[in-house]
Amino acid sequence: MLSYLTAQLKYQDMPLALRVRPYAEDDEIWQRLPHLVTLTHTLEEVLSDGMPMPDYNDTLFEFDGDVHDAVLADGEVFLVETFNGRRTYYACVSSTARAEKALQGLISRYATHDLQMGGKRNHAQKFYQRYRQDFKWPIAGDT
Repeated sequence: MLSYLTAQLKYQDMPLALRVRPYAEDDEIWQRLPHLVTLTHTLEEVLSDGMPMPDYNDTLFEFDGDVHDAVLADGEVFLVETFNGRRTYYACVSSTARAEKALQGLISRYATHDLQMGGKRNHAQKFYQRYRQDFKWPIAGDT
């Protein structure tokens, strides 16, 4: 699995945890993988601040890897956001149909998880740029 940069921010007085791929700042990725696909997991065990309970979070390691693997054939997960009892995986893909089919298989496999899929064609870079502007986390090269 590729590495992530991480950030802990505050949004609406609640913690917002981010994992961001370093390559997300490279325009080339968006040309190859222009479409946005999302998978939102409503977490079962959360603290009062909306973050997952640590022991429960540890049990999600395999699921996390499976989300990445499901998208890998057609793209990359470029951002993982944990906020207010939900964890959302944002992926840039070359084909929304193939990625959604792979994620639908994952949803069936993890039927006990509360999972919702979404996305938008030709929207990955625009989404990332807006998100980056709204949440100014430090990235490699920032001063």
